[in-house]
Amino acid sequence: MEFEVNNVSTTYRARLGRIVRAVDSKRRIVLPIAGIMLAASLTVKFTWGVGNVPKYDGKTVRDWLTLLDSGAKQTPDHDRAADAMVRIGAPAIPELERILRRKPKSFQEQFRRLAARLHLRKPDRIPLEEEQRRAARAAWVLADRAGADIGVLITSLQYHLTNSNYADPENGRALANAGSGGIAVLTNLLVNGELHARGQSAWALHLARTKPGVVDALLQAVNDPDRSIRVRVLLSLRDCDRKVSERIIPVGLDYLGSLDPVERWAGAKLLQEHITADRVSNALREAAGDLDERVRSAAIEAFRGTLEHRTRAKGDQERD
Repeated sequence: MEFEVNNVSTTYRARLGRIVRAVDSKRRIVLPIAGIMLAASLTVKFTWGVGNVPKYDGKTVRDWLTLLDSGAKQTPDHDRAADAMVRIGAPAIPELERILRRKPKSFQEQFRRLAARLHLRKPDRIPLEEEQRRAARAAWVLADRAGADIGVLITSLQYHLTNSNYADPENGRALANAGSGGIAVLTNLLVNGELHARGQSAWALHLARTKPGVVDALLQAVNDPDRSIRVRVLLSLRDCDRKVSERIIPVGLDYLGSLDPVERWAGAKLLQEHITADRVSNALREAAGDLDERVRSAAIEAFRGTLEHRTRAKGDQERD
């Protein structure tokens, strides 16, 4: 009996010793890593704050982003923030680049979250994904309203467009305003991208339909294997330059004759701007009796717009 007790005690001590050694080994590994992480956190904090941070009305770019809520774009706060971005202008772009380059699953971001939990730094005022959405919105505001060159953001905007569906419209809109480089990204994704990226690119390109190569890319995509992409492409081809009417009208007529009512509706919407062409007016007149209500409404709307235009023109002539 004595032997069994001693044997059990010996076994227990051996196991306990292994546990202690394992913990000690992990401590020797974990503590240096923790030290490195802390140093990295302080480095990130330092580098983020160095240099002349651009401000307007006493607020930094990141301060204004907290008010640039893309889900409430008509609010006074949103409009004030957008105006502030325009006032800051191109100097805001490096800060937007730093925000857009952050990757939620990266070591640095995990580290930042750990540092916040340990109260080594203040937590972010808004979630990273939302801040990046607002940064993309700020980018196209700068490009559209301030004429700023946001080409340096193209790589980050493309990454977010193709790797997340959270802020796609904002990223697509910014790319459409990022000059020839941004347009090239969208036209390439429209043809070669995954389904989601093709759809977002088809939508975004309607904002740049007057730019070189955009109509060609959209016309190339009208036969996309996915119906939702085809419909988006047709809608993006609306309001194009009249010089390309002869290339667009046949596409609209083809889809107006589709067996799919959604495609017929999109074809009718596309042809609304070309109602003055005899073959278009005849086709839309026939579509006004379509079995699908949406197609009928789109066809009738085209003629209503023509009537209103003629009425205004007649009134102008009478006043002259």
